[in-house]
Amino acid sequence: MSLQTRTVTISSITPSLFDQLRREHGETLSCPCSKITIPYNEFVTNNVSFHPLCSSLFVSQQWIEALYLFDSSIYLPMDFRTTGSTQVSKDL
Repeated sequence: MSLQTRTVTISSITPSLFDQLRREHGETLSCPCSKITIPYNEFVTNNVSFHPLCSSLFVSQQWIEALYLFDSSIYLPMDFRTTGSTQVSKDL
């Protein structure tokens, strides 16, 4: 009885089939991959959505800078323009 080597090429292998072949053939299994890298766009996607407040005019730099009035003391204490600058950071 002589030992024969048989080569079988599977062009499109699944992870489960590879695991099965590895269990059955162990160290004799080889995988000469023709593609050793996968581009990011094939397995990573980003879907960005902003909360309505985050895209609101009221969080824009222009609006925040408008809160820093030269003399806000001319407004009544209950007016938001009097205390608005203390509630937001100018350096966003």
